[in-house]
Amino acid sequence: MNRRSFPTRTLIAACATAAALAAPAVASATDRWVDTDTGTNSGNSCTVQANPCKTIQQASDTSQIAGNFGTIHVDQGTYTEDINIAQGNHVTADDFVTGDSGPTVITNTGSGVTVYVQATASISGFQIVSDSPFVVVAADNASVHDNTITAKTVNSTAVQVSSTGGSPSVIGNTIIADSGDEDVGVSVEAGTGRATISANTIGEAAAGFARGVSLKPGARASLEGNTILGTREDGAVGNGIRVDGADDVSIVDNDIRQPVTTPGDDSYGVYAVNLAPSDSLSLERNRIVGMTDTGIVLGDVAGTVTSSNDIVAGSSDRSVYAGNAPDVTFTNDTIIAGNSAPVVLNTAHLTVDSSILDVPITTDGGTVTCSIAYSRGPAIVEGGNGCGEFQTTADPQFVDRFASPVPDLELKPTSPLLDEGNPADPGAGVLDNSGDARVVESDGECPHEARRDMGAEELAPTLADCPVVEPPAERDTTAPDSGIVGKKKQHGHKARFKLTSTEDGSTFECKLDRGKFVPCDASFRSRKLNFGRHTLFVRATDAAGNADQTPAAKKFKLKR
Repeated sequence: MNRRSFPTRTLIAACATAAALAAPAVASATDRWVDTDTGTNSGNSCTVQANPCKTIQQASDTSQIAGNFGTIHVDQGTYTEDINIAQGNHVTADDFVTGDSGPTVITNTGSGVTVYVQATASISGFQIVSDSPFVVVAADNASVHDNTITAKTVNSTAVQVSSTGGSPSVIGNTIIADSGDEDVGVSVEAGTGRATISANTIGEAAAGFARGVSLKPGARASLEGNTILGTREDGAVGNGIRVDGADDVSIVDNDIRQPVTTPGDDSYGVYAVNLAPSDSLSLERNRIVGMTDTGIVLGDVAGTVTSSNDIVAGSSDRSVYAGNAPDVTFTNDTIIAGNSAPVVLNTAHLTVDSSILDVPITTDGGTVTCSIAYSRGPAIVEGGNGCGEFQTTADPQFVDRFASPVPDLELKPTSPLLDEGNPADPGAGVLDNSGDARVVESDGECPHEARRDMGAEELAPTLADCPVVEPPAERDTTAPDSGIVGKKKQHGHKARFKLTSTEDGSTFECKLDRGKFVPCDASFRSRKLNFGRHTLFVRATDAAGNADQTPAAKKFKLKR
């Protein structure tokens, strides 16, 4: 489908004169309304809600003519048309007339592209169903978000992204393959801008795409938070994400899963080939689970590849395959299962740091450098290459390595791999696979905080994991006040008094007349005394050892 051409507006400023030519005024944004059941197109600018247009294209065209690009509100119904959404329009399904909660559907007329979104336009809220070769094309700085997009024919592309001169985005969509054969969910073409592909669900268990996301030569893109399901291609190879000669790609926090109920002949999680020395590919915090062949494939990759905090689990063949890849680094990855080992071939060089591998690495002419790593495999690496400390036979103690659909590969509090990763600080903002901060503290006040753990998950310490340290008690430095209760006149040779203190648990010392202080009980009874006048002195001492420095005194008289 040919892109429409649009008039441009030119501003001419006067130079070295007092007068200036004023630019034409730009019309303000104007909303438009569309209703396929009640609307009419003839002579209609679509700007009155009570008098909507019949087609979405009419609303887009009239906004282009008027030069004002607002929101195009589309009522519930089925719109059979090929649409070119121009400039800054935001086309949204909002059921403005009937209030019907049913879907607003765009379907095709049989041409090459069903919905073409360009410039700074956007489309959201629709069900777009098409058997065209291209269902949606997003170009320039266009946005395609929160739609359900279904490709119904073989060899079709649900969303094609062209980033030439802009940074288009495909966000929050549900993208479905209805034919199940050789379809592409999202294709990113070459361009100078950087495409954003995030928070989409691509494919489903019933019929996955042959390629969930395909990044073409020269493409630049960020893929984050997508779920890619059931990648397959009948009789051939299915890829969750295929990177073919793309310039600069980051793949972050994506779920790539192959349901075991609908396997393709071969399915790969991430498949990268034809990267030039200047190209880069980074994978971080992804979960690649259940591929029928290999989790990560690195073919002829001359550029730099980094994988950090990724989980690769349950692949039927190899978890990781590295071919001609001279600069590959795995940091804090957890790679388990697979019927054969991760393989390094030919000129490949793989650096493994703080990672857990369920099987050993094997080589066929390549090399491996192990900074700090763990493997339960019976062998180390074929050939000596500095990985002699790579192996341990201890159980890593995952929470549940067999959980479905994604294993729980967090480490138990008793795991021998806690605090065993690289002691170097991984840097600010580094997260584990679950999105929690890597714990790197050196004070050692709580277990598992001295250095990062091995593998893709960091154990978050709980109160039960930390030693209970009671704060030092505040020292009592206040002395108690002593008291004496009893009659001043008593009969007989012995006196009786009750001794008191302002602090519980105090002990007492007493002295009579000119004697010395000696320990005494709170119920004081004197020795035999002569009749006459006497004085009792009492000094209380609290549990902290503070003694009353002004003893209480009681004068009394013994009578016959």
